[in-house]
Amino acid sequence: MLDNKNHEKTNFEKAMKKADEFNYDKLDKNTKIPLGIFYQKSLPVFEDQHKILKDFKKTGKSWKNIKR
Repeated sequence: MLDNKNHEKTNFEKAMKKADEFNYDKLDKNTKIPLGIFYQKSLPVFEDQHKILKDFKKTGKSWKNIKR
């Protein structure tokens, strides 16, 4: 399991270093495989970037309701 206390998951370079720490050449039954979120980045939701889609979201409609 990934140690979240000592790992900054918003830094891509540190995340790559953390992921590279695992040695794939020395696997046995006691080897612990690191699991968890190594890198995470928040991005805006697609619908929130366009006014027409925001309006649809407020009214409960979807992008499928757009007349073409």
